[in-house]
Amino acid sequence: MKLFTGLRKGDWEPIWGGYKEPQPDEKDIFQLTIEHGTGVQNGTYEYAIYPDTTAEKMPEMIQSSYQVLENSRTLQAVKLKDGTVMAVFHKPGRLGDFTTDSPGVFIIGKKQIYAADPAQKKRIFNVTLKNKSYKLALPGGQFAGSTVSTAL
Repeated sequence: MKLFTGLRKGDWEPIWGGYKEPQPDEKDIFQLTIEHGTGVQNGTYEYAIYPDTTAEKMPEMIQSSYQVLENSRTLQAVKLKDGTVMAVFHKPGRLGDFTTDSPGVFIIGKKQIYAADPAQKKRIFNVTLKNKSYKLALPGGQFAGSTVSTAL
């Protein structure tokens, strides 16, 4: 891994695309780059960022904060200490009592499901949780890819 912290200069105009004039900016940043290597096939890894902690506290924090449920080519999912599940489905699938008919990013809480389609291709997600079906309408246009939620 490579770590960089410090001042960086940049311009929002080519990134954002909506500005007519250059939008120069300079900020302190934290950049962590993971070197994957070359020729890696079927490799996996996992990581978590814990701000404002020490190396000595890390084993306890990792053990008490989340559990990796799956880390595969088709699904990455973790369960947080409070029972919330965060999952990225790369294809339709099932995780425990949750099923989705589409790839997407999901947060499955005790009272709500949050969902987003970063690929901005879908307009509806059909999901099932504990044998109850939910239809989540996804936004289009300038809001495509945004998160939606439904109460359980």
